[in-house]
Amino acid sequence: MRYLAAFFLLASVSAVSASDQRSWVDQLANQNGNVCCFDGDGRRLDDPDWIAADPYQVARRGTMVKVPPWAVVTMRNQDGIARVWWNTEPDDTGNYVRCFIPGTLS
Repeated sequence: MRYLAAFFLLASVSAVSASDQRSWVDQLANQNGNVCCFDGDGRRLDDPDWIAADPYQVARRGTMVKVPPWAVVTMRNQDGIARVWWNTEPDDTGNYVRCFIPGTLS
């Protein structure tokens, strides 16, 4: 019985953590104030898929593209995972990046 109680306690803690994570991601916005959208819209980037340069660069279809300064999310990255949110169509400057949050490089 004790093991069952411990299992449900751990499950509820994980659910709260996932809920908090989702809430944090849903609040992310770029420097123009545009909401990045939901976590399902964001693409997780592994270290080879982004470069911490000035400006940041992210991989898109095998090519590194520059992230516009206004697209960088300045909120603290709570999980350390880099993410990019793409526009389906380029903006007036040919840019596809809607939002980018840098991660912690390993």
